[in-house]
Amino acid sequence: MTEEHVRPSGVLPSAEVDARLRAAMEALADDRVALPGLAAQVGLSPQRLRALARRQLGVPLARWRIWLRLARAADALGEGCTLAEAAVAGGFADQAHFTRQMREMTGLTPSQVLPVLRASGPGRRPPGLSGSRPAGARLTGSRSAYARWAT
Repeated sequence: MTEEHVRPSGVLPSAEVDARLRAAMEALADDRVALPGLAAQVGLSPQRLRALARRQLGVPLARWRIWLRLARAADALGEGCTLAEAAVAGGFADQAHFTRQMREMTGLTPSQVLPVLRASGPGRRPPGLSGSRPAGARLTGSRSAYARWAT
């Protein structure tokens, strides 16, 4: 699956995303970074960073952070962790929080995708669930990139 398959019209290809926004997206891997600190780190105001993300990614940065957490949790599931262990690895408060977030973002629960993740093997995420999701890919609803490969 390529970026063109999942990027909605009007959203920039990832190669054209503002460098400051790319830096902010990379910094979001650290869950402890708050938006004001993140914005200052990349030389933007929080309002400007929010607007830039919405315009260029098509999603708020909070959604991007959740996507990164889901990707970390999916890696843990693929490596044989339990749902509770994967939730902790992804930075979720508990298994229920992980399940709610995954259902909200993909339309699927962790237990529904567990067989696919385990079949992919350790360290090999299925297409559509990479830590560097293509810019602009919508994360909600059953037609998300993640939901397409998993169903």
